[in-house]
Amino acid sequence: MSGAIISKGDAADLPAIMPVMASAFDTQFGEAWTETQCLGVVSMPGSHLIVARGEQLGESPVGFALSRVIIDECELMLLAVNAESQRAGIGRGLLDVVITDARAIKAVSIFL
Repeated sequence: MSGAIISKGDAADLPAIMPVMASAFDTQFGEAWTETQCLGVVSMPGSHLIVARGEQLGESPVGFALSRVIIDECELMLLAVNAESQRAGIGRGLLDVVITDARAIKAVSIFL
């Protein structure tokens, strides 16, 4: 993967990931979530927000993944990379972190 630093995120990151949401999901299909919907999930127990930022310190997010673990099952709810950063391995990097985190807390399956 090139061009991104991946780290854990939280509710404070939501305003910064909304442009990624807008870039990655076509409004024609209504797939993008609102900031309020994301906040509802991020504040739930077992939720994980992973954020990919540009390589320079303080750069805006270029991608994110939102997942939730309940008992031993992980659900990948959203994974998005902005249009300009696609095809650089960022989505794969985000997915790898979701899988690693799910394994670390003993999830036995991941649902998309």
